[in-house]
Amino acid sequence: MVGAMDHQNQQRSIDVLGQVRALRPLIEERAAAIEAQRELPQDLIEELRRCGVFRMYTPKSHGGLEYDLLDSLEVVTELTAADGSVGWVSMIGSATPCLLCGLPRTIFDTIYASTPEVIQAGSTVPAGTAERAEGGDRVTGRWPFASGCRHADWMVGLCVVTENGSSRPGPFRKPR
Repeated sequence: MVGAMDHQNQQRSIDVLGQVRALRPLIEERAAAIEAQRELPQDLIEELRRCGVFRMYTPKSHGGLEYDLLDSLEVVTELTAADGSVGWVSMIGSATPCLLCGLPRTIFDTIYASTPEVIQAGSTVPAGTAERAEGGDRVTGRWPFASGCRHADWMVGLCVVTENGSSRPGPFRKPR
C-alpha cells in the first residue's frame, strides 16, 4: 500500500488517548472561539491529525490504528468533555473508514493511498439527485448540513437516483 508504509512505524508509538488528554486544556481554552466561529480552527484539526484521531478506525493495512469501538469511544468521550463540537467533528471525521468500507477495494485503496488520516464529512439527507447520464451520473443538489465539511478530504451526499427525470427504483433486498 503506497503511502501507508510511511505511517506503519509511527502507528506503534501513538497513544491517541494520552495525546488527546494533553490537548484538552488547549481545546477548553478555545471552546468559546470555536462556538463563535462555528467551526474548528485548522490548526486544531492538524493537532487532532497529529494525535492520530483521524486514523483510529483506518485499517492497519492502510497505515491506521484499527481501534476497536470501546477504545475509540474513550478518545471521543475525552474530546467531547473538552468541547462538544470538537468531539462531534472528530467522531464524524474518524468514522470515515467505517462508512467507506463498502466501496470496491480499488477505490478504498485510492482514497487512502497518500495518508491514513482521511477526513470525510457528509449528509445522510438525500437532498440531491443523481441523474443517469452517458458516462456516469450528473449530481445536483444542496445539502442542508454536513458537520466538519470545511476540513473534509472527501464529501458524501446522498441522492435520489433518477433517469429521464423520474426516480429509479433501487434493488429490492429480501429481509434475512
